[in-house]
Amino acid sequence: MPDAVSGETLGNYKPHDHGLQPENLHQDHHSNSGHESLLDDAMERREGIQMSPVQWRSHLELMRSFTEAAGQAASSREHTPVGGYTSAVLVAGNQPLNLNLPTVLPIPDVIPPDVEQELAKLEQVAPEVAPVEDKSVDSFYSLTDDVDQVVAKEGPSPIPEEEHVQPLVSPRESKSSDSFCSLASASTVSVTSAPILAVRKPGKHMKPFTTTVKPPNVLVYSESSVTLDNVTTVLHSTLQRDKYAIYPVSQSALLSSPWSDNTVLLVMCGNVAESLAARFLHYLLQGGRVLCLCSDFLHMVLPTFRTAEVRERELVQFSYARWKQVRMMHHIFCYQASPARTKFSPKEPRDNEPPAPSARAPQPPSSVQVMDKDNTSHTLHVQVLGAEETWHTPSLLLATETGSGGKVVFSQVHLEVDPTQYEDEETKFAALKHSNTARLEILQDLLSTHLGLQCSSKQSMPQYTPAYFLGRHETKLEFLKKLQGRLEADNMLKLSRISLQFCSAKGVEPPRATGTLMPILVHACPSNFSTIEYFENLQSEVIGRLLIYSEVMTSSMDVLAGSSLQHGLAVVPSCQLRGVGRGENVWLSPPGCAMFSLQLHIPLTSYLGQHTPLIQHIVALAVVSAICNLPGYQDLDLRLKWPNDIYAGRSAKLGGLVVNSRIESSVAVCDIGCGVNLDNETPTTCINDMIKQLNATSSDKLALLSREKLLALTFTQLEGLLHAVDAGQMHKVLDQYYSYWLHSDAEVTVVGPRGSTQEATVVGVDDFGFLRVRGQDGISFSVHPDGNSFDMLRGLVAPSVK
Repeated sequence: MPDAVSGETLGNYKPHDHGLQPENLHQDHHSNSGHESLLDDAMERREGIQMSPVQWRSHLELMRSFTEAAGQAASSREHTPVGGYTSAVLVAGNQPLNLNLPTVLPIPDVIPPDVEQELAKLEQVAPEVAPVEDKSVDSFYSLTDDVDQVVAKEGPSPIPEEEHVQPLVSPRESKSSDSFCSLASASTVSVTSAPILAVRKPGKHMKPFTTTVKPPNVLVYSESSVTLDNVTTVLHSTLQRDKYAIYPVSQSALLSSPWSDNTVLLVMCGNVAESLAARFLHYLLQGGRVLCLCSDFLHMVLPTFRTAEVRERELVQFSYARWKQVRMMHHIFCYQASPARTKFSPKEPRDNEPPAPSARAPQPPSSVQVMDKDNTSHTLHVQVLGAEETWHTPSLLLATETGSGGKVVFSQVHLEVDPTQYEDEETKFAALKHSNTARLEILQDLLSTHLGLQCSSKQSMPQYTPAYFLGRHETKLEFLKKLQGRLEADNMLKLSRISLQFCSAKGVEPPRATGTLMPILVHACPSNFSTIEYFENLQSEVIGRLLIYSEVMTSSMDVLAGSSLQHGLAVVPSCQLRGVGRGENVWLSPPGCAMFSLQLHIPLTSYLGQHTPLIQHIVALAVVSAICNLPGYQDLDLRLKWPNDIYAGRSAKLGGLVVNSRIESSVAVCDIGCGVNLDNETPTTCINDMIKQLNATSSDKLALLSREKLLALTFTQLEGLLHAVDAGQMHKVLDQYYSYWLHSDAEVTVVGPRGSTQEATVVGVDDFGFLRVRGQDGISFSVHPDGNSFDMLRGLVAPSVK
């Protein structure tokens, strides 16, 4: 299902931005005075939905924009964007207008003087409607079981003229990096109280992004864990790094998850169950790309290949393209097009001696017909890419679906097997080692030439580097003092996934960084992270004031995992070799990606401590609003996708986050990991590319954002949002959140625990951050993700969340 409604028909127009239901949008066709009717409507609506006069003026502007766009859509019959509201597109409907359908109010170009005077009087008497007591997160948006009152906003929304996006904290005097790296004392940072929160103003219309929605997935399936390791290892070394997310997947995941949309390659090995084979075939026939390594899926797709000779642990010789006489291990079965003979000769011919004509395997057909699940016939063109040189049986086959362009490469030799697995067999090991370069080159050529993936054979794995401990001297000493009881010899702190060694002795060479040991230099500064720019932009009291930075590490989440260290401690890598995402997702970490992990200690007695799932929404909001609150940057079309993604418009994923929480004593310890594409064009797009696009269409030339500034602004914004929640302003935080999110009126399919499904419409989030939807029966309820790693809004489970 789509993430959000991309357009509205003219005859069924629904305004999302101001909470008016369609039935409220009507014109009094019997009134002789349009002005009197408009004023009466204004008074009635203001009283009914608690709008201030200024808000009502904003609503009139919105209605005028929609009216103009509706006229253009009706005359051009094309999709017409609404001026000033990048999320709204109108298209002429196919139903005639009548009194039973909602119509658009005829908003005059100039508000009549009598209406303006009445609005001015109202502003003097009651400039604002008295706020309603906020009893829960839902109360602000009326997300109750009374679905007629449910209103979902689709951002961005206009805000009253008096409200301006204000910085969360007041600027402070810039300080040299010496106060953070050379252990000199620094003055106390002065921070203002909780910020005034405001939703963003509508930005300029930006061209939609046409890049990949998410980093494309490469899925690997095998019943053998050893084979899974072999395949994922060779794919990591062959495919272009930071371009594809490579996932080993189980049979249950493939049967239950909507995996096909974002998968660019499916790799399978060994036996394939019939239930899986049907899904794999459907994926292929719909245009998918498949690499089939020594699998019985071959005869399932090409039914003419029914003959199977047993060749257990046999070393064969084959040729493919420019690679000649390559020695590799054959699949235990040798599938052929048809039974050419009843018995195979056990004796192979001598070197350079061709086999007897009767021993040659028959040529496979040039095309075959296969049926899909709807009994529709498809034609597959079959091509032999490489043949075994003794019996001339096909070692490499290519089958292409003529209509959709789906392709599958079948290999009957083990392209995934490293020669070291045969070290105990001297002859085979020597032959495989000699052919290993050819093996990797053949695999790369198959992936790039026939399956369309980007490969690189000259990429080396980055080496782990030491980390740096950044912050005020006194703050670092306090932190280390708290750890004294947990430190072992040589100031070693052993955590569940990695050991941290704090190195404070000057002039002493630190130990070598590895995947399990991170040396942290306490008295040094990194050369590739600007402490000056970071701390000059950081306006928080606690969050981000202590920071561990390393150029190359396993994952920033490893530094925090399973241990209570410090509220507000941040970990920042330039490169992660094992970045993690939500669930079992991987997070790609290309150069230019801004990444951090952060530990928060939330008191259980606080509102947020009792609603911890909201934290991921607040952190995502902090990232986006930190950028859009900068003067001029509010026109960037940054969005939030439930539950944990950051998007460029509606089309390209920019970032995401993961939150791991645990209870320790009286606090919830939350480890938050976040990555945002800042200056990397792949695998989707990035923030600085958006800034460049905006500069190309605007007279303002905005500066590109640095990683240091983005991190500092995000931590500052996050602390301000947390203060707002503590001050009882969760409703204002949600107001700001909804101004960025993607899902107003999105249609989703809710999947029940027993496989039952029902269609529903998104209406918001509930007290705990779960998605609130309205079923076709009119009843609203909450749902949460079912662990699906591929598309959150394609499958949802309806649990007992009230």
